[in-house]
Order: sequence, then C-alpha cells, then structure tokens
Amino acid sequence: MTYPAVFDPDAQVASAYGIYGLPVTVFISANGRMLGRHIGQLDATTLREALRSAFASTGS
Repeated sequence: MTYPAVFDPDAQVASAYGIYGLPVTVFISANGRMLGRHIGQLDATTLREALRSAFASTGS
C-alpha cells in the first residue's frame, strides 16, 4: 500500500467524517476537506474512478 491509512481505535476520526460502517475509503484533500468516500470493497478500476471523481474539483 503506497497511500496513507488511518488506525482509529476510538472512532474519533470516523465520527468527525460521519463514517459509520466498514470498509470505507475516504478521499481527503491536502487541507483536510473530505472530497468523497466509497463504502464497500474497492477494486483497482473502482478506486481509479473514485479518485478521479473525488479529486476532479481540486485540479489535482
């Protein structure tokens, strides 16, 4: 895995981002704004599409 992942044993991060189920992938901008999320398993194609969608508005 070459991207950051969060270990959240007290569910503080999950609560802050409104996440109430697993697995979930959250796309967060460099300034901490949640750009999108995907609930459920991701395969490579779905991940690429979710990243493109989440980061399209940032110009990144």
